[in-house]
Amino acid sequence: MDHGKQHWVPSSYLEAWCDPDLPPGYEPYVWRFPKDGGKGQCKAPHNIFAETDFYTIHLPDGQRDLSLEHGLGTLEEKFCRIRKTRIDNREPLNTEEKVWFCAFIAAMYVRTRAQRNALQKQWGHAVRVAEDLKQALDAMTPEELQQYRPPRSLGETRGPSLTINDVKKLADQPIQQMLRTIIEEDLPVLAQMNLVIFTTEDDIGFVTSDHPCVWFDPQGGRRPPMLQSRTVEVLMPVSPNSLALLCWEDFPNYKDMSLLEVDNANRFQQMGCDEYFVVRRSASKPVWFT
Repeated sequence: MDHGKQHWVPSSYLEAWCDPDLPPGYEPYVWRFPKDGGKGQCKAPHNIFAETDFYTIHLPDGQRDLSLEHGLGTLEEKFCRIRKTRIDNREPLNTEEKVWFCAFIAAMYVRTRAQRNALQKQWGHAVRVAEDLKQALDAMTPEELQQYRPPRSLGETRGPSLTINDVKKLADQPIQQMLRTIIEEDLPVLAQMNLVIFTTEDDIGFVTSDHPCVWFDPQGGRRPPMLQSRTVEVLMPVSPNSLALLCWEDFPNYKDMSLLEVDNANRFQQMGCDEYFVVRRSASKPVWFT
């Protein structure tokens, strides 16, 4: 198994959304809908949200380092076991299970194609700024270089500075370069937050998407959501019957949602997706797009 095709949304995660009314002889499938509406398509989970060598680190000798792919596989196995043995049975998670569950959520927020593209854009801009500055410095006379004073940063920086080549690596493969570090930084905070699983017995239930983990801060204004904010909320569908919320408010382990609340959660998931959202049925509701 060469692990060439790598999923930014795990097929094992998506299997919970397979249509329960599968015709005899058919391969299990989910219903994938375009972000802005339209006709859904039935797709096997292993055939969607994947890209060749999405997590592979290509070494100088031509070898493929699959450590990220294998590490994410471990997280996926732990998550699916917790979903089956605990969450599907509405049982509280113990401390170790919560850490694994939060690690999966931390990875899901970063590992998607939408985040990869956003990070490439961010670091690509940094590369262009650095190259423009280098070009300007190279064009200076010795006298101008002597008088030049680099811009002063606000506050103290943490860790070593980056070279242009370092920034180019981040722009080229941000997931490979950053995923481990981001999970290590976010996991301790997520594990301290309160976990509540919202539940529903609705036939359609919760939808998911190609970017299923969403951070939201209703009090944050234009500022990007930050985990340290006491009003931040981290949402991720667990299955059509379960939606995970990590927050700083005190909630019970499990809480039923009304149909109106489920529709609002699905609308939020539709707004947060990149290109597609996923439903267990060939059905969508106008309220999800309002």
